[in-house]
Amino acid sequence: MPRKKKEKPEPINREWTKIEYHVHEELKFGDPKNPGTWLRLSSPIGQNGNILNKHIIQSWTGYDWKIMHRYDVLDEWNKWKRICRNIQSKKEQQKKNGTLSALGTNSKKSSKKTMTSSKSRRLRKSSVIPA
Repeated sequence: MPRKKKEKPEPINREWTKIEYHVHEELKFGDPKNPGTWLRLSSPIGQNGNILNKHIIQSWTGYDWKIMHRYDVLDEWNKWKRICRNIQSKKEQQKKNGTLSALGTNSKKSSKKTMTSSKSRRLRKSSVIPA
C-alpha cells in the first residue's frame, strides 16, 4: 500500500507578533557609523496607535532589537547615559592628550619585555647554589 505524502503546513503569518515601538532616546557607544553598542529607550505602540505608558530598553544585536530591561527602566536608562558620557569624556581627553591610537585604544608599550626580563632575573637568582 503506497504511503500518502504529508502535506506541508502553511507558513505561519507572524506579522501579528511584531510589536511596533516609539523611540524616545538612543545611545550609541563607539563609532557613530558602526556603533559597538546601540541602546534605545522606547515604548510599545498599542493596537489603536496610541503610545503605551510602559518603557523598555532595547539593544541592537546586529539584525534585531532585543529587550534588555523591563523593570526600573528609567533608573537603568540614567545609568546607561552616565556610562556613555564617561566613555565619551575619556575618549575626548585621550584625543586632547594624543594617547588615542588609530584603533581607539591607548597606545601603551607592551609589558611583555619587562615580564620576560624579570622572569629571567628570578631564574638566575634561583639557579645560584651557595657553596
